[in-house]
Amino acid sequence: MPWWRVVRADGSLTQGERQRALLDDEGVPFRGARVDMAVARMPVDLTE
Repeated sequence: MPWWRVVRADGSLTQGERQRALLDDEGVPFRGARVDMAVARMPVDLTE
């Protein structure tokens, strides 16, 4: 997983504006300054 896809559990960014731009380019949804985790969260596969 590329570093720019790693965000905090609350959707806040770890790397600031550069990270925001990369995520925007990928179409990641934001709510204000945070990734909208209700929409963007990857499902957890507990069988692995």
